[in-house]
Amino acid sequence: TLAVAAMNTLPFGGGHAVGVGLVARQNQTGWSGAVSLMALEQLCDAFGKLAVVLAALAVFPLSGAWQRLPWILGALTIAGYLGLLWLAHHPVVKPPSRGWRARWGKHLEVLKRPRVFFTAVSLSLAIKAAGLVAIFAVQRSLGVDLPFATTPLVLAAVTIATLVSFAPSDLGVYEAAAFGAYRLLGVAPADALALAVLQHVCFLVPAVGTGYLTTAWHWLCPPRDAVITPGIS
Repeated sequence: TLAVAAMNTLPFGGGHAVGVGLVARQNQTGWSGAVSLMALEQLCDAFGKLAVVLAALAVFPLSGAWQRLPWILGALTIAGYLGLLWLAHHPVVKPPSRGWRARWGKHLEVLKRPRVFFTAVSLSLAIKAAGLVAIFAVQRSLGVDLPFATTPLVLAAVTIATLVSFAPSDLGVYEAAAFGAYRLLGVAPADALALAVLQHVCFLVPAVGTGYLTTAWHWLCPPRDAVITPGIS
């Protein structure tokens, strides 16, 4: 929860660095284990993002760069998967204890278990599906009557726009992407702006709020057998 809150608060890369630092200090995971875990999490998320883009193009065909986007994302995702899979199967170097492949490869064993890995990817897809339902709920709450089939376009737009963002919490970037998607769907400017702002709020509150509430709870009610260090939960 702390890592997710940081990812949705800090600019690009900052939240991921916080997540790696927190995981590295848990149960002697170490930096190599934390980086490997973050790489696996990002790989599963990449499959989810690719599915959203494909669903958006299937429902609302676009031209130009949008048609090339799935190929680019697909190539990067497959390349990342094959690279991590190679590390998982070829971790041994001489001397094993000092090689970076040995340190990373031993934490990528899950890639050798397809059922477990595909379960993780399925959970990532479920998160994206929940995002689609949330977008549809926001539309209904403001009385905007759009078919559910249009929600992948909105989610794909904000997903691509926030891939690399240097604004905290993607403020402005998220709203601009959602506003553009709604205008493309024919929504009036005022309604499109209201949808974009409320939608971002609904995405941020559970992601950021849960992390900060967890932090506050640990500070106010620390476990009796644990010592809470600033910045570490």
